[in-house]
Amino acid sequence: EGTTQASRESLIDAILQAQESDGGWTIDTWSGTDDGSDADMTAMALQALAPYEQTNENVKAAVDKALDFLSANQNEKGQFRSYGSYDCESLAQTLTALCALKINVQTDERFIKDSNTVYTALTAFYNEKDNGFSHFESGEVNYISTYQAYTAIAALYRYENDQTTFFDMTDTELTVYRDEQPSEPESTTESDTTKESSVASSETSKTDAVSVI
Repeated sequence: EGTTQASRESLIDAILQAQESDGGWTIDTWSGTDDGSDADMTAMALQALAPYEQTNENVKAAVDKALDFLSANQNEKGQFRSYGSYDCESLAQTLTALCALKINVQTDERFIKDSNTVYTALTAFYNEKDNGFSHFESGEVNYISTYQAYTAIAALYRYENDQTTFFDMTDTELTVYRDEQPSEPESTTESDTTKESSVASSETSKTDAVSVI
């Protein structure tokens, strides 16, 4: 069978069609189960839709519903929940999504609960001793939580410094480092020539010896 090339529009439509009635997204959309949306998948969907939010009315409507979902499901500590637990990754993905949508997480009241912002909530998962982030508060540091948290912090840094979004970075210059060109072989010295002649004579002697035997 032939394959059909997915277009940008078809991919956007697929994401929009997967949005749940509560405004969010879930990893179980196509499984037939209805466990409700979770913040982690909702935030990742928002990151994908963010570049089109200002130019596509359907995307704009979906984004607004998703933001309402996230705001309603943020607890008093500023955290978000996925699969029944409040975790670091949900916070990291949400922070990255909000920065992609150019939402100021320090001042937007929709995402501040009891003076806790998405960023301050994320820092509660940081372990200073091990210089990393844990999946649960006071848990052990792991690389997935740490990677996603630092990605979110980088996204926030870029937003607060008026740079392009984390997944854009067109304002960043790329420096390409190439290995130095191989140098020309050094000229043969007299000693090298003498050494090569000696080796050649030795090999000839060995050959003659074998012939004699």
